[in-house]
Amino acid sequence: MKHIFYSLLLLPLLGYAGGDIQPVEVNYDQVIQGENLEEAKVITEVVPERTEKVLPVASNYYIGLSTASTTVNGQSSTTVLKNGHPLALVGKLGYNLTDNIAIEGRAGVGIKKDTVDFASSEIESLAGVYLKPNINVTENINLSALLGYANIKQKIDNETLSTNGVSFGAEVDYKLTDAWTLAADAVRYGNKNSERVDAYSLGLNYNF
Repeated sequence: MKHIFYSLLLLPLLGYAGGDIQPVEVNYDQVIQGENLEEAKVITEVVPERTEKVLPVASNYYIGLSTASTTVNGQSSTTVLKNGHPLALVGKLGYNLTDNIAIEGRAGVGIKKDTVDFASSEIESLAGVYLKPNINVTENINLSALLGYANIKQKIDNETLSTNGVSFGAEVDYKLTDAWTLAADAVRYGNKNSERVDAYSLGLNYNF
């Protein structure tokens, strides 16, 4: 009886101390994103796109324009002319086959006649094609030889003389910029019997 009394007395105390036992719910999202946790930072490495610099492709073509002072000797049916000095305008178009060999065409017209002992001389036209080997003497100076074939028509008084044949000469170029060069040359355009035409020119070449 005494033991039953103590048991009844302890039951309320055990209920008060233990209370209701309920399962604890855990919010895992709060644990992962809790206020005490530092937010995750995603570092993305941005790799710039590789852009290759495209350089312009240099052309092998070049053009030129020169003023030529000529020395003309010729004989018409009525006049013998020596050392006439008419002026001509000469255009060039060339193509570099390699770094040291080019092929070049030339064409020109007279722009001023000359008179010697009452006999006038004039360049009517000239045309030629040349093989042009060259060598760099310095960084800015280039030396070229000219060997080819030309036709030149000169007028003495009122009579036109035409000369065909081997033509040869030399040219010196001075590099002003990557595109422009100053060109000076001496060329024999015609030499047949008593007819001879030499030209000494100065002008500019443009490299594409």
